[in-house]
Amino acid sequence: MTADVDVALPAVRAFRMARQQLIKPSPPGTLLAAVTAVHGIQSQVDAHAVFAVGQRVKGCGSDEIREALWRDRALVKTWAMRGTLHWLPRDEEPLYVSALSDLRSARMYRWMERDGNSREQVDRFAERTVAALDGGVALTRREIAEVVIPEVGEWVSPYLLSSWGSGMSALCSLGLVLFGPPRGGSTTFVRRDQWLDDPPTLDPVEARCELLRRYLRAFGPATMQDFAYWLGVANRDIGDVCEAVLPEIATVRVEGKPRWVVAEDVEALEAASDVRMPVRLLPAFDPLMLALRDKSDHLDMRFHKRVYGAAAWVYPVVLVDGVARATWSYRRTSTRLLVTVKPFGRVSLRVMKAVDREASRLGAVVGLEGTVEALS
Repeated sequence: MTADVDVALPAVRAFRMARQQLIKPSPPGTLLAAVTAVHGIQSQVDAHAVFAVGQRVKGCGSDEIREALWRDRALVKTWAMRGTLHWLPRDEEPLYVSALSDLRSARMYRWMERDGNSREQVDRFAERTVAALDGGVALTRREIAEVVIPEVGEWVSPYLLSSWGSGMSALCSLGLVLFGPPRGGSTTFVRRDQWLDDPPTLDPVEARCELLRRYLRAFGPATMQDFAYWLGVANRDIGDVCEAVLPEIATVRVEGKPRWVVAEDVEALEAASDVRMPVRLLPAFDPLMLALRDKSDHLDMRFHKRVYGAAAWVYPVVLVDGVARATWSYRRTSTRLLVTVKPFGRVSLRVMKAVDREASRLGAVVGLEGTVEALS
């Protein structure tokens, strides 16, 4: 379906912010629904992931998230899109594993074989690592290595002990392993089939089709290249997916360029032109700032390096009318969350008052008094 519609960028920004729960946060007690709506929270830095949830769910803070992760197991922590750490709802995790596991499995074999290891060695590594976690036990990387290395060989040491994930990342992507409860300052891992009940049994192509629909509902209008970027796969890996979902998609023009949106969302997209966008302090690795390959919808590209840094780092930003106008950082004392804002240009009094309110809201997420400490 083709919609003969031109959509202005402000409407696109407002549509995405609304779908991201950034216009009006969802009510208390809706943690899982909110994380489902934004398709996972990237948890590279847990403190900022807590802020990302707190921006979207009223009254939700660290304690509720920890309980959902480690007591109720309603959220799971794993490597997902783009091979990055995410919190995903338990009921949604099988969808992501099904969508990515066949592609990640082929990548894992290629990667380990390039290091000189045979396919049989790779299979043995996976089998013995999963076996080490039998009985529902949560083990650290080093504890796993102490069991696996004597059985498989010293060659697996870097795959198990690397803080970047390495072999454990591959096993998570295959649906074999998940993060377990942290023990002191150490990360632990658990067997997925013993931590959760439901196996990932969806057809991979059907799973990717469903993720495309969900991606467009949350981040559209977007392109096929945007979806591939967000998922962390090559364009060639999703050609059949895009063809299958095409009957459900409408093409709209944004600044003269065609983009896709779920057909039933065209009306909401057009209506978003009347939506007022509040100032928001988005944390590092916020879903909105990671969703699109082309960053220019939400950022003046002159400031690209101030937001998207080295080693794939994504800095916290102050969003004004849906556009990043500053970065921010924070420090904590025993009672306060002190925010420093670094604008890209002149900041109005209206915006600074809104930033003050936002700092107060973020402080409440972690049980502190939030305030702007400096404008630099």
